[in-house]
Amino acid sequence: IDGDVTAEVYQPTEQCIELVRKRALVDSSQVIGDTVLRPELGLEFKLGIDVKSSIDLAFFLARVHDVARPYTSSLRTSFPVANRGVSIRKLHLRSFLAKQRDAQVPFLDVAADWQFLIYCAAALDCPELIADLCGAVASRGRSRAAKQALERAEKAICEAANLK
Repeated sequence: IDGDVTAEVYQPTEQCIELVRKRALVDSSQVIGDTVLRPELGLEFKLGIDVKSSIDLAFFLARVHDVARPYTSSLRTSFPVANRGVSIRKLHLRSFLAKQRDAQVPFLDVAADWQFLIYCAAALDCPELIADLCGAVASRGRSRAAKQALERAEKAICEAANLK
């Protein structure tokens, strides 16, 4: 292909990260792609001077401006990308997990994979488990609670993949 290639890269804002840590964001049941705040927290969205009941999730993403500079992340990208024409199935998850086990990759490193986390969040109906797993990955499994969350997640994900 002859021509110029461009790319735009986005990352979650600090505000988004903090709200996710507090588990304050909930999917809107009325507008696809919007989020609402848990009412019991007493928080509100302000867009300019307006107070909004829900807001597009795009407001929680910030563009990474210098894509020419190599980006490093604590997250891997080994798991198959879900949006490449073929839907990722349980078979792919089982195969991926088996290969990681054979290579003796610790589950913390397996779970610290952007595409893996996205797939598990979509495929498993366990939002608390995924939230705890993300917290454990973010803390690199340092606390006792994080280690327990990793063990619970590994067991649940392997069971979902029919991997013993």
